[in-house]
Amino acid sequence: MNEFEPIYHPESRPLSVWLAPSSKLARADLARECRIRGLLTERDPSQAPSEIRESIAASQGVILYIDSLKVMVNQPLGVAIQYLQQHREIPWWLICDGVEIAEVYESETFKHLPFEQLQQSWQLDQHNPIGIAQQLLKSIFRRFIRQTNPSWLSLLAVSQNPAPAAGTHLALDWSDWTKDYTINPAAWPAIQQAMLDVKNVIVEQAVKRLLILPQVHLTAAMLIGAVINERVAGPAQMWVANSFNNVLTWWDCNDQATAHGITPKATELNHGPDVSMEWAITQPAAKVQLPIERYLAQHLTDRVKQRTLYTREGIEHSKRASAVAQLFRSELLASQADVVHCFAAIPAALALCFGRKLNACPPIQCYELKGYDDYKPSWLIKA
Repeated sequence: MNEFEPIYHPESRPLSVWLAPSSKLARADLARECRIRGLLTERDPSQAPSEIRESIAASQGVILYIDSLKVMVNQPLGVAIQYLQQHREIPWWLICDGVEIAEVYESETFKHLPFEQLQQSWQLDQHNPIGIAQQLLKSIFRRFIRQTNPSWLSLLAVSQNPAPAAGTHLALDWSDWTKDYTINPAAWPAIQQAMLDVKNVIVEQAVKRLLILPQVHLTAAMLIGAVINERVAGPAQMWVANSFNNVLTWWDCNDQATAHGITPKATELNHGPDVSMEWAITQPAAKVQLPIERYLAQHLTDRVKQRTLYTREGIEHSKRASAVAQLFRSELLASQADVVHCFAAIPAALALCFGRKLNACPPIQCYELKGYDDYKPSWLIKA
């Protein structure tokens, strides 16, 4: 089903906010925490004034990050202040670093700001970047939903550069944590917390229809599904995009089916409390199993009591994806394992469907390939 394909368009605008720059490291931390939650901020704020004004006009508002009462009009912060003075309907937020909020109200530099549009303010020494980013997401997302009441909300998760999509959407930009398609291990707790924050605002604002495009590592896709799992009181309709060979198809996450076409092949090892689930859907089984066998021999010889291989050639449609995901859950529940080690060569969309089945299941230890032939543990998902 491709009826949602028109939402992807290069002229679209994501949910974004202009973060008026400062050289402080805390600003970089705040920008990263905003991006990981779907509030895109500029990566290079040293733009020409005309470009800054265009970026502000296309955003949902301005964050003034103030660490000095002296501001040059030709600096990005000065350009943002002038824009707010000239466009008094624009919402804005205030972060003070080494400057008191009361001083901003009293200063000649800022006295002409439209304080009636000030949404929220923070003293940085009393709040951390994560807490501020969480509150910004709530405030900006709430305004967006109330003003636009979109029929569908698009949620794009990307490990590299944000993908285009038509209309306003959340683009979860995790590229701060990736380099050459390798993800920093420190990213996983940050990504999990960010996804919980995104899920919370989606539920709070009663979003009924959600489109998800996961262009991320398989662990991240499964984590998205686990956070927005089938037991969450969330959107009534949810579709996930499967992108393969430059062809985009949509799978209905609410489809129900049992014809998965897979015959699991189990090998008993007779020791240890854990099991290994090995999925080969986008790669031949022989290619998938070689690095798995090497990893198990090097790291898990005393822990894994059973290995099971699941193979099929591709996922043709939504109902097949649903059936394979239901098989995944059934096998998890039957495993009676302390931990299930999941090695997978599958579409990211299917990993998300797997994650949605995680409820009252054993913990899942996920793995990512380092290069093409070495598995590394990524994140333990508990749901």
